[in-house]
Amino acid sequence: MEKEEHEEWAKEEEDNEKKWRERKQKWKSEKEQENESKVQEIVEEKYKNWKEDRLDGPGHCSMLPASSDTPVLSFFCRSNEHTQMEICTSSTCVKAAANLMLTIDSTKDPCSNFYEYACGGWNQHFTIPDDMSRYGTFADVRVKVRRQMKGECFSSTRRNMRYELYN
Repeated sequence: MEKEEHEEWAKEEEDNEKKWRERKQKWKSEKEQENESKVQEIVEEKYKNWKEDRLDGPGHCSMLPASSDTPVLSFFCRSNEHTQMEICTSSTCVKAAANLMLTIDSTKDPCSNFYEYACGGWNQHFTIPDDMSRYGTFADVRVKVRRQMKGECFSSTRRNMRYELYN
């Protein structure tokens, strides 16, 4: 009797687990569909906003009838001033832009090989150091910061040594 009860219990557990997995899969697919539709809506909205902001020119005016009873037209104007961004011209921004421009290989066509266009300059201007297995922008910045810190440490030590020698 115990064996039969155990087998029955195991079968119930297996059935419950199967139902749970099916519910979970159904819920997951519903969530995925919901997320996909939300993403699609967001993309469409962003594209619509981008299209309106970019293609309408410096400003956009529309003529609409004020009401169906009167032949008066209303003018609605919108300015695109909010879409114009200020360009950073500080030395830090210029250096960052120059570093980005180094990575671009403008001889390549971005439509045929985007990777070569975007990263081809990096391969031409930078080499992986012997003591590193990989080297990227973060590693490059880290090396430059360390060099700068070492330079400052050594120069401040020399200044202190000169001060102590002459006083």
